[in-house]
Order: sequence, then C-alpha cells, then structure tokens
Amino acid sequence: DIDTSGTIAEESDVIEFEVETEAVFKRLADDIYETAEAGIREPLMNAITSVRRAFDGDPAEGVIEITVKDGDQVTVQLRDNGIGITEDVLENVLTVIGRSGVRDDGQLAGQYGIGFLASYKLVGSDGGFFMHTNPRDGDSHKGMFRPGAFEPDTDDKLPSILGDEYGTAFEYHVKESISRTRIREWVEKHAHHSPISVIYKEFDSDGDEIYNEDFGGQSLSE
Repeated sequence: DIDTSGTIAEESDVIEFEVETEAVFKRLADDIYETAEAGIREPLMNAITSVRRAFDGDPAEGVIEITVKDGDQVTVQLRDNGIGITEDVLENVLTVIGRSGVRDDGQLAGQYGIGFLASYKLVGSDGGFFMHTNPRDGDSHKGMFRPGAFEPDTDDKLPSILGDEYGTAFEYHVKESISRTRIREWVEKHAHHSPISVIYKEFDSDGDEIYNEDFGGQSLSE
C-alpha cells in the first residue's frame, strides 16, 4: 500500500504517461453509455440547463427546437435560446472530458463534462457534428467536433444557423443504424416533462413537414 502523495524524484525527472487521445476518446463514449438514446437525452438536458440560466429560473421565454430531416443520412438539429457557449467554456469545460461538476442548486444540472461524450453515440465514434453558438456574454462562433478535438470555423465555411439570435445549435448526421422513428421515441420520452417548451418537427427527404409535436413547458405540480 504505497503512499503516492509524495515524490521520490525531481519533477524534471518524472516521466508522464502519454495518451493517444483519439483512441481513448472513442472507447469512452461506448464504455459510459450503453445506447444511442443518451445522444438525445444528454444534449437535451444541457439545453434545458442553458435556457434556465439565461432566463434566471423563469422558463416561459425559453424554447428548445429539435428538427429531424430524412435523406441519405438522417440529420438531427437541436437548438436552444439559452446562454450560449463562450470560447472560455468551450476550452475549459466542454472539451475537458472527465469533469462533471454538479451544482448544489437543484435548478441546474452539472457541467457538460462526461455527458458531452453522449453526442458521439448518435454519430459514431469516427463521426463528428457541428456547433453554432451566440453566447449572451461573448462572441459568436461555430465549428466541428471530431473525435478528441474541436475545429473552429475560422474561414466562415459553415452556413449560419442562428443568425443574430442568442443560443446554441448542434447538428448531427446520425449513424445509419438509427432511424427517425427511434429518435422520435427518445425525444418524446425525455421531452415530455421538460420544464422548457420543446418543439419537435420531422421533415421528409423533399423538405416537407410530416410531423409536429410540442412537449414540456410544465411546472412540477403539473
């Protein structure tokens, strides 16, 4: 039973472990989350937290929109009008895997931390997804998450989703094994009792709306 709180060597002589980030990253999502359902649940919970923070506990003005589009690949877009994600939060919270700082305030969930990995259950461990954000306290920015890294869109190659509106939008091109029907089931399950209004829409490959449902917006007593 070795006490590792001390040291037997000079700091400059210590050999640190090196981690192959991408390889470990791919395994983490599959080890932590059993099914792709977490890829809907976790981003939705984060969106609820973001909206609550933006409107200081008064969720009436908050809204979350989830849009599913058929095509060669099913596309899911999750958008909220919450506080947004500053570059500081991106660098020091969102991309720090393993941190889950749950707050004591019952109104708020924890930091993104491990939960952010759930998004890769939708797109696959080799996949990626896009983020657009206009934070209320910072500059707007966008880019692409790939396994173990975030690539900012410094050359403005991605079309704007949010325009001048505050909030954050994530866009996922989901794995072929995940159907639009399954996504609807997961949204209905986790959005039904949301304290924030959730607008859910589905479109066919021609862009025609084929399904529309509103969830949430309920108080605890309701």
